[in-house]
Amino acid sequence: MLTEAKVEPARLLAGPLSWGRFAGHAGVDRSIRLGRLGAMTPNADRLRPPSADLPETGLADFIDRLRAQDPAFAEASVLYPDDMGEWQAAVYLLTGCGPVWRVLGAGAMAERSMAPVISEIETPRRPWSASEDEVMAWAAHFWELRRYPAKFPSTFQSSLFERWIAALHLRDGRAPTARMVQAAAG
Repeated sequence: MLTEAKVEPARLLAGPLSWGRFAGHAGVDRSIRLGRLGAMTPNADRLRPPSADLPETGLADFIDRLRAQDPAFAEASVLYPDDMGEWQAAVYLLTGCGPVWRVLGAGAMAERSMAPVISEIETPRRPWSASEDEVMAWAAHFWELRRYPAKFPSTFQSSLFERWIAALHLRDGRAPTARMVQAAAG
């Protein structure tokens, strides 16, 4: 008889957050097989780590590669040095969310700041989806970590989730390494 194990989200997030903690967790694997994780495919054996094909290079090469893949990020990214992680992370995440970037991107670039995003969070001028709200919350958080809290981005679609992981690395001022990607893959 197959029984269903209940996994509390708080237990999954206990301790240091790492991709591997989710990919190898029995409850997550069972949910994947049973098709209970939304957009996940029922036959997926493991979650594929983002950017698994990244070379073992430094931050500058990582940012150059991201710029080559995304013209909007390339245009915004060069407004600050590569090692200004708060800007690089925020604009990388924002440029991955078309509706938010179309409305707030020009203002953020003109001001070289997340002020337009923060203003929109504090006084919304239009309705935003839960995912778009979360993108803005994380951009503000990357910009000023202590001032703007953010929660785990559970509403992100897979492409935004992958951008969020890359943005975490950008904010920290480091590129993912092959060792990190291999560890995440299990």
